[in-house]
Amino acid sequence: MNKKRILTIVLLFFSGLLLAGSGLFVYAWYTYTYRYLPSEGAITHKANHIAPEDAVAHANFKVCKEHFILEYYYLGKFPYKTNKNGFRNTILSQYPKNKFSSDGYVFIRFVVNCQGAAGRYVVETFDLDLQSKSLDTAMVNTLLTLTQQMQDWEIGINQFNKPYDYSMYIAYRIEDGKITAILP
Repeated sequence: MNKKRILTIVLLFFSGLLLAGSGLFVYAWYTYTYRYLPSEGAITHKANHIAPEDAVAHANFKVCKEHFILEYYYLGKFPYKTNKNGFRNTILSQYPKNKFSSDGYVFIRFVVNCQGAAGRYVVETFDLDLQSKSLDTAMVNTLLTLTQQMQDWEIGINQFNKPYDYSMYIAYRIEDGKITAILP
């Protein structure tokens, strides 16, 4: 009788532990999965997402995986084949000098697909205090055209030797119509 009673107590104890552990697991799963989801204004895309309908030009541009576009810094280097200096030198050599007089930043965001082609360009302009501001349209169009003409983008390769799409941005700092910095 004594052995049966001990066995019953041990089984009840472990059954209680199993039930409590299962309840804790279900509560944690619910909390992690559903409890803190916003009911309105939920984020549907990553910050680097560029919707095709918001993009300028390149109607025939295709990405390899629409929902898997990484950021450029996963490459571990500046993603232009001649590196940042080659990119900067090419832009500066083709940018018309003394033609514009605006001050501000021109941000050009775009996607480089898994074949190394760039597309889905989005342009944003700011003053030097990073407040949204319209800049000289001809200057902005010139910078956009120069950026679009750059063709030697690196192909993103993951650890499994598979190419991937990535988003990129170029920020031009303009002072008195001259490019004083190109970021990143």
